Amino acid sequence: MAPPFEARPATLDDVGELVRLREVMFDSMGIVARDAGWVESCRRHLARHLGTEALYGAVVDDPDGAGAVASGLVEFHVRIPGGQNVLGRTAYISSIATDEAFRRRGAARAIMAHLLDEIGRRGVEVVDLHATAVGEGLYRELGFAPRAQPELRLHLDAGST
Repeated sequence: MAPPFEARPATLDDVGELVRLREVMFDSMGIVARDAGWVESCRRHLARHLGTEALYGAVVDDPDGAGAVASGLVEFHVRIPGGQNVLGRTAYISSIATDEAFRRRGAARAIMAHLLDEIGRRGVEVVDLHATAVGEGLYRELGFAPRAQPELRLHLDAGST
């Protein structure tokens, strides 16, 4: 049996793999991009923000040394404190992605454990994520639950604001 996967902090050297795995995630979800320019925009965003107080990433390296096989990101925010979040610190986990050949083998679990450790180290009280049907079981095992309030979204034309 292969040893369990270990996640490590993502560095700027991992930006290409983070973007590639984000594409893998979208493809597996059947999401078609509204604009093909998102890839370069994502690459620039990660290069600018990864490793700052606002954005942290983790990767699981390919055992054969060919890039990463899984990744995840967490964005840190400060919101207005409230009854369920006294300090106002929040985290949003996104882009949990695993190459198809490595799925169901513990790579995503290693990513989540690493991200949750970092989130806890930063004293965050509330963590959100959006789950796919494939990942929902893992997230529930880790203690995530549906929110009581519905989440709504509005897409604006960036040129109109």
